Amino acid sequence: MRPSRKRQLLALYIDYLVFTAFYQPIAWAVHSGVAAENWLVSLAIFVGLRGVAWALKVVLPGQWALGIQTGPVAEVNPRVLERERWWTATAGTLLVLEGSKNLVRWTQGPPVEPLLGSATPQWIATMAITVFGALNILAGF
Repeated sequence: MRPSRKRQLLALYIDYLVFTAFYQPIAWAVHSGVAAENWLVSLAIFVGLRGVAWALKVVLPGQWALGIQTGPVAEVNPRVLERERWWTATAGTLLVLEGSKNLVRWTQGPPVEPLLGSATPQWIATMAITVFGALNILAGF
């Protein structure tokens, strides 16, 4: 069965969420004001990388999570289709969204909220939120 337009758009959205989770820390480390602040720059880089991945026939995270198999004709894995429900796709997407936000929360400047009490050092809270973000993304997939 060919993937629907909705499935393809959802895969694209998941790919963008995963991309931004990796792009934002790199932009923060480079500390380029244009790259870190302008969302059009990150979107242009995403489109470019997505085009390269498409040309190389690389399976992207959104395609993998939604069971889209690339080849001469794109198809949806029948095992994924029979187990999938609308609420599982929604919950998975929301977990990836929340995880991608948590992974980069420390790059936004203000200190993170106390996670394990007010006496917890900032680096422990930062690491905990980052780990929780990664676990959210894994759970979403």
